[in-house]
Amino acid sequence: MVFLAAADPIYREGYDATSMNDIAAAVNVTKAGLYYYTRGKADLLFRIMSFAMDCVDRDIMDPCRQMNEPEERLREISAGI
Repeated sequence: MVFLAAADPIYREGYDATSMNDIAAAVNVTKAGLYYYTRGKADLLFRIMSFAMDCVDRDIMDPCRQMNEPEERLREISAGI
């Protein structure tokens, strides 16, 4: 998954210390290739975070919306995070 690979150097080194070259190497594309798909590091971080939130909605929140008991729902949400 491209977003997971791109997020790894940002997670390990921090946003400010991670260059687009680092991210390009992590996803195995050239820096120019990376700029073809994104406007820059901030845009890429936004896309990574949006992807992560979509995964949380799909994998955790959607199944929990089917539960009737608020306490049970909260336990499941907490366990999933």
